[in-house]
This record gives sequence, C-alpha cells and structure tokens, in this order.
Amino acid sequence: MEQKSLTDNPFEEMPATYTDLQQAYFDHLERVIPFIGFSDEVSGKAVEFLWKELLGGYNFLRTDAVCKYAGNPTEAIIKAQKTIIEKMFGRIIAERISSNETPAGFTYAHYLEVSANYLFTDKTPDIFTRHLQESYLQTLQSLLTEARTSSFSVLFSPTVSEHLTRIREQLTTNPSTWNNYLKNKIQ
Repeated sequence: MEQKSLTDNPFEEMPATYTDLQQAYFDHLERVIPFIGFSDEVSGKAVEFLWKELLGGYNFLRTDAVCKYAGNPTEAIIKAQKTIIEKMFGRIIAERISSNETPAGFTYAHYLEVSANYLFTDKTPDIFTRHLQESYLQTLQSLLTEARTSSFSVLFSPTVSEHLTRIREQLTTNPSTWNNYLKNKIQ
C-alpha cells in the first residue's frame, strides 16, 4: 500500500513541476513567433493563435487548485507575456514581414491593426490584458525611439506612428482611468 504524505497535498511536488509547465507553455508560444512574416496564410494563423493564447490560453496555469498549492502565478505570467510581445513586435519580425509583404497580403500595417483589434476591444480588460496593452504600447514606442537612429525609421516609423495615433484616438473615445493611463504612454 502506498503511503500518503503527511499533508495529503495532491500537488506536493507541483511548484517545480508547475514552473516547468509554465516555461514549456510560453516556450511553445515563442516557437510560433518566427512564422509571422512568411506567407499571408501562415502569418495570419500564427498571429491569431498567439493572440488567443495571450488573451486567455494561459488560464489553465492559474486555476484555484493550482494557485492553492503552487502560489499565485500572476507575476510570472505577466512577465512571460511581456517577453512574447517584445519578440512579436521586434525588428526581426517587422523586417521579415516587410521583406515578404505584398500589397494585398500580410503587411506590417495589417499586423498592427489585427493586433490592436485583439488587444483593445474589451471595454473592461482584466489585469493580464491591461499588462499586454501596456507592453504592446511600450514595445511600439521603443521601436519609434530606436527608429530615430537606424534605417528602420524609413520603413516602419510612419506606420507605427499612424497606428499609435489611431489607438490614442480610440482610447479617447472610450474614456476610463485605464484608457487615460494608456493614452499617456503614447508619445
């Protein structure tokens, strides 16, 4: 007969295992990012998959049972999501999209628009979505700052600037404390 632990905790070994599971999940998402910027169909599917996962696919990592034994994963999830956003909107992906785009296909402007549609449609975003929104805006602002010192500005700076202006206008039409905070993040 198998002897139970003194705590009868079904997740006794979970903290280490949980960390591994969380890492594996976000590593899986990172492996999808390089597909953005290839064919229109592949790019569209990759972007859709990533946003669906970033906006709720992680929920299995924060169920009540898991949190009871492994602790609150909020901070770790937010940190991992920020890393994904930074990679999704980094120069490498932007340059890949630019080198493979066609006028009627998957363009950088389309990529930004689709992403904003996923991110800014919820009128009452939860803590995870709010952090995604903030990371998205910070990452795009960083691209603009970096663009001032590189050839990147010629290709992407106008597109990113126009996109951020549209987001700012959208946030203005839906006033809230959070939206006001986000508007101030846009230079």
